[in-house]
Amino acid sequence: MKIRLLGATFKAGSVVTLDDLDASFEESSGQLVTFGGCERMYLSKRLEEYNVGLLISIKNQRRFCTLLEKPDGFEVDVHELEDKTRMMDFNYFVQSRSTGRALYQYYHHSCALSRFAAFLGERYSMLKHRRMEAELQSAGGQSAPVRVQKAIRSSFKGQFEWAQMLSAKQAGELIEQLEEVSRLELKFATFGSNESDFRPLNEHVQRGNIDILFKREHRSSPTLRGKVRSLIQRVSPANGLIEGRDAEGVKQFVRLADNIESFGEFDFERTSGTMKFDLKKFHESKMIGDMIEVMKENRALFDYPEAA
Repeated sequence: MKIRLLGATFKAGSVVTLDDLDASFEESSGQLVTFGGCERMYLSKRLEEYNVGLLISIKNQRRFCTLLEKPDGFEVDVHELEDKTRMMDFNYFVQSRSTGRALYQYYHHSCALSRFAAFLGERYSMLKHRRMEAELQSAGGQSAPVRVQKAIRSSFKGQFEWAQMLSAKQAGELIEQLEEVSRLELKFATFGSNESDFRPLNEHVQRGNIDILFKREHRSSPTLRGKVRSLIQRVSPANGLIEGRDAEGVKQFVRLADNIESFGEFDFERTSGTMKFDLKKFHESKMIGDMIEVMKENRALFDYPEAA
């Protein structure tokens, strides 16, 4: 089984930032929470220019099966976990503090990137609500002037947003798996032959944008998915965004970026062999070091500000 490194972008408001979210995680690091029908533990730590994390998803399963090869065939055996032992999946996370772009480590049956992003989003909303309520109370609560209450609420309007980073080819493959496609945003460094009316403006253009919101009744159409996939592979945008939903109704965001094919693959058996450590020292694990190295090798994608 292969472990893959997935690229993602994360954004938050200016009043409650991604650093604020990470600081709140660090304060509660190691606490058990329930999310997505599963007990989970998220550990977080700040390492210089990066926020690093480890998500542990704990399974209720107490028994597991093995297949034993014998001279006359195979035998199925059932084993039970020892007391105080629980099965788990793990996902590492490394995020650039300056840009919010990150790597997420994933393998089959572990927590999907979209679910992890939903987990972060839920915690961000809770933190923002606590901060806003505290500020409202310090201003006098319900007895504060209405204009003051409105101003405080308005200052907390920033939302948590995320998207997976994929090449046009990879995005095309993912589009076919979506249940619906709701929005397409493309950004061009210059306009090509398919936008001939705009080509005379090329020498003056810093970035050209096309933003399309699809009709609700067409969003689940296989024809639409095929057309979107064909378009992004044909016009080669500098970058862009695809918004949709998967078969479970979970929102999916795909951020297009140039020349991304893979950020790395690791063998599960070899990687899991390095996983025996005290959770308090998770940030010293080899996988964290490998992921930081990958991000440093791709600084243009992870650490440099996006062109305006």
